[in-house]
Amino acid sequence: MIRRTLGFPKSALEGIPIRDISESRLRVFWNDYKNLGKEIEEILSNE
Repeated sequence: MIRRTLGFPKSALEGIPIRDISESRLRVFWNDYKNLGKEIEEILSNE
């Protein structure tokens, strides 16, 4: 699941990915994308 946060529009306005945003409390949302990537890789490796 990708949670919604104001960090995404903020990072877009700053022109940086959410993983590089300076506020550490918002970087946790990058883990949502990392976990999704791992889940996709797991599904693809089982095919």
